[in-house]
Amino acid sequence: MTYDICELLSAYEPPENTSGPGVDMARLRESVARAVAADSTGARRRRKLRRTLLIAAACAAALSLTALAAAALGGFDWLRETVKPGFIDVVEPVERSVTVEGIEAEAIAAQQYGDRAICYVSLRDTAGQGRVNAGTSIRVVRTSGGLRGDSGVFDEGSGRLLYEFQATQAYGESYENGDVTLYLADILYNEREIDFRCGGLNLASAARGAFGRLADVPGSDGAYIAGLSLEGDVLSVQVAQDMSAPVEYRFRPYLLGPGGETIESDSSVSAVTPLDRFLRPRGWDEGGTIAIMQYSIYGVEPDMLDEYTLCLGGMSWQAVRGDWVLHIDFGSTPEPIEAVADVSSGGVVFEDSQITLTPLYLHMEGYSAGYRFDKNDIMALPAYLETDGGRVELEPDSAPVIPMDYEDPDGNYFVTWNAAAAVGLDAVRAIVIGDTRIETA
Repeated sequence: MTYDICELLSAYEPPENTSGPGVDMARLRESVARAVAADSTGARRRRKLRRTLLIAAACAAALSLTALAAAALGGFDWLRETVKPGFIDVVEPVERSVTVEGIEAEAIAAQQYGDRAICYVSLRDTAGQGRVNAGTSIRVVRTSGGLRGDSGVFDEGSGRLLYEFQATQAYGESYENGDVTLYLADILYNEREIDFRCGGLNLASAARGAFGRLADVPGSDGAYIAGLSLEGDVLSVQVAQDMSAPVEYRFRPYLLGPGGETIESDSSVSAVTPLDRFLRPRGWDEGGTIAIMQYSIYGVEPDMLDEYTLCLGGMSWQAVRGDWVLHIDFGSTPEPIEAVADVSSGGVVFEDSQITLTPLYLHMEGYSAGYRFDKNDIMALPAYLETDGGRVELEPDSAPVIPMDYEDPDGNYFVTWNAAAAVGLDAVRAIVIGDTRIETA
């Protein structure tokens, strides 16, 4: 004989005060025994279906809450214990997430220092469809200012793809006690090489110029040839694709000759369709999803066009379309090390330069007052730190800003050097820039 566990449990009357003592096992055993005895004698009991469902729902809800709590607590612990990134000691837990189409983007940890914010963001496929892996990428990432980041590190055990982003505000602005918003647009995965051949397309018509939906790209998901034109020995090819389609392409047009010879396109590409900051067609919100790009193929012999076939090589990705928006709030942060000094290097002196050191970077800026220097003077400036643990090298961030008018050289300049890992400010004993050593303790 078999028994329905829900039938047996429905006979048990739980205590009214669920916050009191736990389950009375003696009463439970008695209830189950009575139910078994009643069933063996042919007696029928009305099933308390509603109570059974409530018990099951409560159990399911408790399990769900437990799983969510584990996931929320696991993000930062996973970051610290498994990935161990270089700046883990200078960020704070955020664990704020958004899920679109089953892909979760989570801001695990972040912190801001002056005009820069560092954020650790992970992607995870909550639907278990394998869309997040080592080959997954974010098509576009934006903030209100500048952004630099890595290519992503995949942890197979957790199914997370981790990115480290460092966002910078515009010059003169600061994140201090503020926030940053990360905008992620479209997730790409399953990268493949493509090679489509547009046989039957009349390339000779390019000499006259032809535009519109000239021919669909065979084997593609909605891509088509949107224009052909010829100027001298340069063939311009316009290719359109639907940016809302589940496949995205990076095309590389070329011509295939009758003997198998090829004429490749130039690496440059231009947008015929105006694009927004997410590289989508302007008017996206109003349904304008078609993007047209133009490519140039040099060295074409106009009289031979009829003998060539237009081909589209390149790459394709499966695409999860959507926007993941993460708002990250920052609180107060440790004070940076600041100093004002005359910095010299090879005979050039930068007077009254303002020096700022944070756990992420070293920054120098100033105002030139009638003395001349050029870009190379600043770019050649070496910088490092003397710490309790030894010498810490710093790398220039980007091209510095300097006054370029040598007739009137007055103006602001600045340069930034990045740390490869978190700098413990308490351990810094001196900042060295060029020939100048600035003691900090």
